[in-house]
Amino acid sequence: MLSAIFGAAAGVIGTVFSSLLPKMPTGPAIVVAINMFAVISLLFAPGRGVLAQAVMRLRNRRSRKKGGNADVTPV
Repeated sequence: MLSAIFGAAAGVIGTVFSSLLPKMPTGPAIVVAINMFAVISLLFAPGRGVLAQAVMRLRNRRSRKKGGNADVTPV
């Protein structure tokens, strides 16, 4: 269901951009729109996204400098 919503939104956004920009084909505009959804998802996914991983690494670095974190269990 969620993929259908993203696909429909990309279709609409791509079609709108295609109609606003002169000589812009609709197909590539839709592909660019869906790729932007994918990039945004990769960056901002909670817990597994690039931004979330960077925040976790920063927190781990800070906790190691302070002497450790009780939440982290050794392997």
